[in-house]
Amino acid sequence: MTGRLPDPARSRAVIIGVSRYTDPELPGLPGVDANLDDLCAVLTSARGTGLPERNCVVIRDPLVAGEVGEPLARAAREAEDTLLVYYAGHGLPWTNRAELYLAMSGTRTETVGTSALRCGDVRQAFIDSRAKNRILILDCCFAGRAIERTMSSAAEALVNEVDVAGAYILAATASVAVAPEGDRNTLFTAHLLRALRDGIPGAGDLLTVDTLYRHLTLVMTRSNGPLPRSAGEGAAGHLALARNHADEVSMLRAERDRLVAEVAAVDAAANALDELRRTVDDKIVGSYRPVTIAAITRAGALLRAFDATADVGEWDGVTAALATADADIAEARAEIGRHHAILQGLLDRRAELRGLLSVYQAMAVRTGVVEDGEVAGAHGRARDLLWTRPCDLSEAASAVLAYQALVIRRREARR
Repeated sequence: MTGRLPDPARSRAVIIGVSRYTDPELPGLPGVDANLDDLCAVLTSARGTGLPERNCVVIRDPLVAGEVGEPLARAAREAEDTLLVYYAGHGLPWTNRAELYLAMSGTRTETVGTSALRCGDVRQAFIDSRAKNRILILDCCFAGRAIERTMSSAAEALVNEVDVAGAYILAATASVAVAPEGDRNTLFTAHLLRALRDGIPGAGDLLTVDTLYRHLTLVMTRSNGPLPRSAGEGAAGHLALARNHADEVSMLRAERDRLVAEVAAVDAAANALDELRRTVDDKIVGSYRPVTIAAITRAGALLRAFDATADVGEWDGVTAALATADADIAEARAEIGRHHAILQGLLDRRAELRGLLSVYQAMAVRTGVVEDGEVAGAHGRARDLLWTRPCDLSEAASAVLAYQALVIRRREARR
C-alpha cells in the first residue's frame, strides 16, 4: 500500500502533555513542555503534516481528566480522515488490575482511578471516531514500583489497553522517566521530532508511521535506550506524518559545512591581512588601523544561527540564509582583497623606489659622477629615507626623483 499524508481539513490532532505534578511522588518532566510546542510546529508546518492550526489542539498540564475529555471527544467527532492523539507524561497503574491511567497535573498516586485519565477513555474516543485512520503516540513513563509488581510488561499492558481495530499505537516504554537533564525534549519525542524534521535517509518520499516505528527502534537500540512498541497494521501504519526531507537536509548540511570551511579560510585571510597591516605600520609612515570585515562577521552569525535552527529542525528560510552567508563571504573576500592590494601596494612602492635608486646609482657609476659630492649627498638622502623605518614614501619618492634628475644633469654636463 502506498503511503499518503493526512487530508489536513478532515484531520484532527490532540497533543497532551503534563510536565508538572502536584503530587511529590510524581517527578516533573521539564522536556514535555517543549515536546508540545515542537510537535505542534511539525504537525502544522507545510514541511510536516500540514494541519491547519485550528485542527491541532494543545492541552498543556491539564489539572484533571475532564480538561482532556471534551477536546478529545470533539476531535474524535470532527475527524473524518485522521485522528492523532499524543500524550507525554507519567503512566500509572491502579490497584492490582492491569489497567493503566495517564497522569494529569493534579493526579495523586493514592487516587489514580479518580484523578487520572483512563487509557480506556482514549480507547473509547478511538472507537467512537469515524476517522479512517487513528494514531496514538505515547511518550509515557511508568512511575512507581507498583507497576513492576502488578504487570509483567508495562509495554504490553499499555499497548493492549488502548488497542483498537484500525488504529495504530506507537509508544515509548520505560519503567522510569527518560528525560535527560538539560535536553530540550524527552528522549523518545526528541528522536521522533528529529526524524520528522530532518528525514530518514533511504526511507522513501514519505515518513509513514510504520517507517517511523522501525527507525525509532533502530535509534533506541543503538543508544541502548528503552525500545518503543507498536500495535496496529493496515492503512493507519501506511499513513505518513511528513515528507522525507533527508536528501534536502543532507544537501543543506553539506552546504553549511562548505560555508564553514569558507569562513575559516576567510578568517585566515583576515588574520594574514592584519599581519600585513602591522608590517606596513612598522615600515611605512601612516596610520593603518585594524580592518574589521563586517561581512564575515555577518556570515559567521548566520552559520551559528543555522546550527541553532538545525538543532530544532526549523528548516524554513535556511536556504535563503545560506545564500546570504555565501554572498557575505564573497563580499568579505573582495573587501580583504581591496585592503590587501592597498597595503601591499605601499610595500611594493617602497621596493620600486629602492630599485629605481639602484638603477640611477648604476648610471652614476657608469658616467663617473658617483663620487661627486652633490650626487653622493642626494643618494644618501634618498637611501636614508628608503631604509628608515617607518619610511615616508612621499618624501622618499621626491628624493629618488631629485637624485635621478641630478645624475642625468651631471651625465649631460660631461658629454
